[in-house]
Amino acid sequence: MFRKKLGLIVLLTVILLLAGNVTLFAQEKLVVAFFVPTMDNPAFYTYKRAADFEAERQGIKLIAFDGKNDQAIQLQQVEDAIEQKVDCLIINPVDTTAIIPAVEQAASKGIPTISWDRLIASDKVLCAVTSDPFHMGYIQGIFAAEKLGGKGNVVMLSGPAGVSIALDRAAGYKAALKEYPEMKILAERFTPSNPAEGIKNMEDFLAAYPKIDALYCFTDSFVMGAVQAIQNSGRTNIIVTSFDLSGDGEKALREGKISALAADEIYGLTEWPVIVAKKLIEGRTIPTKVILGGSLVTKENIDTLDLSKLRQRKMGE
Repeated sequence: MFRKKLGLIVLLTVILLLAGNVTLFAQEKLVVAFFVPTMDNPAFYTYKRAADFEAERQGIKLIAFDGKNDQAIQLQQVEDAIEQKVDCLIINPVDTTAIIPAVEQAASKGIPTISWDRLIASDKVLCAVTSDPFHMGYIQGIFAAEKLGGKGNVVMLSGPAGVSIALDRAAGYKAALKEYPEMKILAERFTPSNPAEGIKNMEDFLAAYPKIDALYCFTDSFVMGAVQAIQNSGRTNIIVTSFDLSGDGEKALREGKISALAADEIYGLTEWPVIVAKKLIEGRTIPTKVILGGSLVTKENIDTLDLSKLRQRKMGE
């Protein structure tokens, strides 16, 4: 009798422990891997911070990876996340083409991918969250052309080669200039977008072309170097336009060193992917594309626009 009772107690204990484990498993957070091209850019730090806040709201564990602007590093990070059997990937690629095999590998393991900001040309990406880069480039071009009365010489620092958003922004800018036959593009370069490259390439442009009326830049981390080169040269009256609203960019805009900044709704670009990721993992219907708006910020309108969704923050702010 004692042995029967003991056996029953053991059996009930095992059942209760198993039930407890099931409950604990059900309460575990969904795990999402979040990929940023580089954390050195204030834009991407701001994106990551917005994603962290939204993940906390959604009850998701977010694991962030800094690609350090190196596609080989990012590919390895994606492979690591796949090995960890995360529930979903949210990727902004260093290179929009090189990342495709990793996305397809994830899909083969049953791990879905959402892209944000930079588009990935793969049908394995189930949702793309982006701004309208063509339009944002277009409004920049219209601004520059109108400031110059429809006539002038332009140079372009169009950002990293092989990145969809860089190509689309530049295409929008060029499309705007085509509406003004006397606007001439003297030169265009695709290079990594950092201040050192901005200084170097702008110095080259200034040495090669005695008359430059406007400069187009891919992003304001890039344009700060170009602005420094312009100041060092003593050249004035160059209409400078770029993207993103970092603290440095806003300061330069207010000081008149930059003429206009096209700013995306930066928080939405990573809040939305996290929201979509949770719906996707839970088997709910999701949109295949989410397109967010933005604004052209100038010295004239900067104090009347709502900048709360446009401003970037540096690490620690």
